[in-house]
Amino acid sequence: MNKKLSISAIYCLRKTLYKYRGQLRFIVAKNAGLKAHELADLNEVIESLYLDDEPITETINQLEKLVLTYKTLKEQGELYIDYQIKIERRMLWLLGFRTLEDV
Repeated sequence: MNKKLSISAIYCLRKTLYKYRGQLRFIVAKNAGLKAHELADLNEVIESLYLDDEPITETINQLEKLVLTYKTLKEQGELYIDYQIKIERRMLWLLGFRTLEDV
């Protein structure tokens, strides 16, 4: 059984997906994985994208750390906005997306 995302990480990731809706390009090969959206089961999405236990666990660990860092920076207000954006894009990348700006 694989590790699962925490509720707080899921909430943050869903908010990020919602924030960027309409600005994302799914970069995974067609039918190679579930496409994430703000209402998707993100654990299922990650399992469909990474398949094996080790990469799934690594991805979840990365996302949890990114979410924690993101929340800490967000508490500082606009001071670290550039870092917040970089973290948002990294989280989206781990879920199989690039922003249209990055394409």
